[in-house]
Amino acid sequence: MQFQATGQLQPQGWNTFGPVTPAAPPPEPITRPVSVPRHASTYWPVLAIVAAYFVVYALLRLRLREGSPERQLADRWLWCWPSLYSGQACCIYNLIFSPIILVIHAFRIYIPSCLYIYCWRMYWLLGGCCSEFFEDKEFPPCDKSLGKVGGDSANATSGKKDSNIVWVRAMHFSRRDGPKPSHPTLGDSFMCLFEGKIEAQDILQGALGDCWLLAAMATLAEHEGAINSLFTECCVQPAGKYSVKLFDPQEKVWKVITLDDFVPCIADPRDQPDGAARNADGMPKAMYAKPHGKEIWVMLMEKAFAKLCSSYAATEAGITEWAISAMTGGNAWRYERQGSTWERLDLVTQKSKDKRACAFKPNDEKHTDEDFFKLLRQYHRQGAVLCCGGVQDAGKKLGLVPKHAFSLLQVRTVNLSWHSDEYLRMVQIRNPWGTGEWKGPWCDGSSLWEKYPHVKSALGFANSDDGTYWMQWEDFCQLWGYVGCVDCSSNIFSLRPPLLPEANLASPIKACMLGCLRFWCLCQGPRHLFLSHEASDEHIASQVYQRSFGCDPRGAYCRLCERDMVHIDGDELIQNG
Repeated sequence: MQFQATGQLQPQGWNTFGPVTPAAPPPEPITRPVSVPRHASTYWPVLAIVAAYFVVYALLRLRLREGSPERQLADRWLWCWPSLYSGQACCIYNLIFSPIILVIHAFRIYIPSCLYIYCWRMYWLLGGCCSEFFEDKEFPPCDKSLGKVGGDSANATSGKKDSNIVWVRAMHFSRRDGPKPSHPTLGDSFMCLFEGKIEAQDILQGALGDCWLLAAMATLAEHEGAINSLFTECCVQPAGKYSVKLFDPQEKVWKVITLDDFVPCIADPRDQPDGAARNADGMPKAMYAKPHGKEIWVMLMEKAFAKLCSSYAATEAGITEWAISAMTGGNAWRYERQGSTWERLDLVTQKSKDKRACAFKPNDEKHTDEDFFKLLRQYHRQGAVLCCGGVQDAGKKLGLVPKHAFSLLQVRTVNLSWHSDEYLRMVQIRNPWGTGEWKGPWCDGSSLWEKYPHVKSALGFANSDDGTYWMQWEDFCQLWGYVGCVDCSSNIFSLRPPLLPEANLASPIKACMLGCLRFWCLCQGPRHLFLSHEASDEHIASQVYQRSFGCDPRGAYCRLCERDMVHIDGDELIQNG
């Protein structure tokens, strides 16, 4: 069969076999953003601001006179970088850089101490057998170190002891059963340097007339970190060697007192393993400062002062303010009650072979009873260390001890109830004997605590014979002769890791975690960084301590609801104004 061409043209887009599919257009090239280096000129506004900052500050330093108020203001707002680390820079700098500064301080406070303890334990586990027990040759355990002790004349029951004395290591007061090791051994002793929280109840006076010293320890113990910062060590040392840092008021320098842990104890005529008489708990009877539970820091601190003063006898009959100054490095003064006013006397040191040589110099500062309470409350909230003494004869009938030094632990105001605008002025006092308390209104057995439960709760009252008691300010003014004061600095460098049981293997890690928790979640870090206080013996203006509200190292306070001060005498309520 033959096909004939029709001569007709095919439509466009068709071929012999059907329509032709047009070719797809070529794909467009894929383009990616290319990062172009930013030119340095983009930063010129920042550079201009920084340059202007330095130029303005340089011109102000050249034009303003050194020490002038304008120069100080310029330094405060333009060149306060050195104060940034301590939180004392201007508010703008603190606000911008505080997160970084707080992280640095948290690391500095908690991490190195944790690592140090584990390294210290590893050393004694691996190399303790190569060590020897330490004995202080400069202050040996003998009669020369005791001196001629007179005893506590204010306390007949624990005054001078005629018993023979034997020296016992503090770490051997309580130890594992079996013979004593021939070389320092970690874990042989059950004693600890600090047992739980450091508090005034840890101080128990013995047969030594150093109530002034123990009262200073008790009041300083209420300030967290103040006592343990004086010890280079943080736990019991297997070798019995300790270093205590004390301030020499005469030379105005800090000294490190190195000592062993031998302490004088009452000898037992019977044949005891160490020749010492025993308490009911089986521990030796310490002649002077006694251990509270199983902690030994009080005995070591007392011995450090004895070495500083050349003997135990040289620590009798002293001034409490001097002891506080030796532990804090601050200036001291006292207020004596003359008639109805409180007059200030400044403590000045005197050059002498006696380290405690000092005297009180009159000052022109005077206060009424009402004004002085507000001033003491200001000092207490700022972290000052307070003490008191000079009990009048009338106070002896109510349980107070004349010619004796006491710790003034708290100065507080408290409302009679949560909805009342009537308030009490209260002070908390402690006897360093650990017993012997006030028997007047608001004593431990007073019915007023149950009558006013809000006062009991607000003051944290606990009914126990521990030498600590509350008094109303009006009664205090009538029965006491003086109040001592040593102002202390409070800042971010005052923070220390919390104290936990030494025997627990995980205590350093727990202390680190607990410290960080308090630092961040309880705002201890920001509060110590920004609400710091610098110690000063300058007069405080009345408008400062009479404020009704504000913020200080203890936090925020408001006294607007305190309108009517009252005094409670037994079961009677007397309106005073």
